[in-house]
Amino acid sequence: MQFDIRSQQEITHTALKYKEFAFFRIAHMFEGGLIDKWFAEDLLTNKVNAPKEETKSATSSMTIVHLQAAFYLLLGGLCMAALVLLAEILMA
Repeated sequence: MQFDIRSQQEITHTALKYKEFAFFRIAHMFEGGLIDKWFAEDLLTNKVNAPKEETKSATSSMTIVHLQAAFYLLLGGLCMAALVLLAEILMA
């Protein structure tokens, strides 16, 4: 089995070619005005889709009342577990 081992110089040269290619592609997009167009469209879209300011805050702090159902479920599950444990102890 033979491995294709490239020298460090070849790898560096390939990386520099890619970096140069990417730089020129980005430069062409700037020169063509694509980057400016994309930024303008993005800013316009963000302004159009921006949420309207409300006087009342959309978020609120959670209180025990909000979590009341979760505590009832927890209590019910603990009671069922205790009953099953008691049944296992009595059946053994």
